[in-house]
Amino acid sequence: GPGSSGIVNYGLANVSDSTFAGGAGFPAPWIPDGVGEWCGAVSNAGQLNVERCTFRANRCVGSLGAGLGGAISNGLGGLGSANVSSSTFEDNVGGGGGAIYNGGTLLVVGSSFRRNLAASGGAILNEQMKVAEVLDSDCDANAALPVDSGCGGAGGAVASFSDPQHYGALTVLTLGGVRMTNNSAGMGGAVYVDGTVF
Repeated sequence: GPGSSGIVNYGLANVSDSTFAGGAGFPAPWIPDGVGEWCGAVSNAGQLNVERCTFRANRCVGSLGAGLGGAISNGLGGLGSANVSSSTFEDNVGGGGGAIYNGGTLLVVGSSFRRNLAASGGAILNEQMKVAEVLDSDCDANAALPVDSGCGGAGGAVASFSDPQHYGALTVLTLGGVRMTNNSAGMGGAVYVDGTVF
């Protein structure tokens, strides 16, 4: 039904050795603060642990500029912590974060992102005042494309934004041992960072 996703977690979810393919998020208008669409596979507002999983061709319903996280949306309503390891994300589409949207705390280790597409953050979008760490992972052929209004197109692989209205509230992005090849965007073919501690 509306707002549904493969998994919607508000507690503790441990997901391993699973495949999520062809999922589509639906509008969830009762969620406050403009978070109006859940992702195609896993939506998290609790503690999420993902290991050895494949996310393929999941998407957000609606225009490319809408929807948060084609495969994983972490941090619904500003809540959520996600650990992702040894997983593969291919051909997912979202407005913010083709594969993963982070609105909480995110750790990604030893994972691969290929051919994911979004308006901002072709593979991963780290939202303002949030923390994301990506280690020992591969980002290949991801893209961030502007939507019809001309907005977006930032961070072919990863985008991270600040909030100018909250002075002193830090957005943190850490990348270590991340191999980036053939990613594309209007701004920041591989990584776009705006007011972020990097």
